[in-house]
Amino acid sequence: MIARELVAVPEYLEEVVRGLTSHPKTLPCKLFYDERGSALFEEITRLPEYYPTRTELEILQDYSQEIARAAGSPVSIVELGAGTALKTTTLLGAFARRQMRLKYFPVDISPAALGAAKKRVKDEYPGALVRPIIVDFSNGFRFLRDISGRKIVLYLGSSIGNFDWNDAVAMLRKVCAQLAPDDGLLLGTDMVKSPEILVPAYDDAQGITEQFNKNILVRLNRELDGDFDLESFRHIDAGAGGLFANPRFDRPLPRRRADSYREQLQVHRGEGRNDALRFGIQAGKNVVRPAELVRITFGAGVAPSQPGRVV
Repeated sequence: MIARELVAVPEYLEEVVRGLTSHPKTLPCKLFYDERGSALFEEITRLPEYYPTRTELEILQDYSQEIARAAGSPVSIVELGAGTALKTTTLLGAFARRQMRLKYFPVDISPAALGAAKKRVKDEYPGALVRPIIVDFSNGFRFLRDISGRKIVLYLGSSIGNFDWNDAVAMLRKVCAQLAPDDGLLLGTDMVKSPEILVPAYDDAQGITEQFNKNILVRLNRELDGDFDLESFRHIDAGAGGLFANPRFDRPLPRRRADSYREQLQVHRGEGRNDALRFGIQAGKNVVRPAELVRITFGAGVAPSQPGRVV
């Protein structure tokens, strides 16, 4: 008998197999953010069509003092999906002015993005304590309990919109379960937009968003020995989804330990889309209430600091 060498494969293999054998087919959004994907997303945030980063930055500039005052001090700032902390420095400045030492914990799946985040914050606030945390959110949020003292958790950029409704509620509930009664959560969500604003933001003239979306297939080809034909995928505007395709992914997947993945995975024409949640005022309330977050404030004002609330 000829022994076969066992080849290590990424931990996310099971999620890929499950997603590509479901209807409709899905892929976990965390796969966007390898080194190339993180760099492409940074390009997207600077596009003139892409309003979320620019708008959220303006909001933080206008209300950072009120947010810091509502959170109280001293407090550690933990940012989920921090990326390169492009917008966060404005908010951190408001906290830095209210406490002896700024403590910032950027959390992301991308080591490259976290390295850039640490440099950006340390350049702006040399005395700050910056402790990057590399985490896959699918493994939970127990790391929040390892951060001592009061904390405010930031989840900005409408990242919650990457999940479907039930998963968004489940994620918020998991985060809430790791927080103490006097901790807080600052949640940023996108609002419902007209197609005239939404479509260009996610189907930009330079094609950067298309490259970003297709990079997930490049990654699967590279790391799982897939054979996705990128030319078979069509990037379409946000009004209908993300990628539609007629490709095949039918090579046997690598063998790992005693497990053997021999799935014949095919994506047929019209399958595979990337929809995002966007909220009206009531919908925003509805997504956080089942997660047991209370004292909710929406709009320009920020509520007085209250235990277990989201602002």
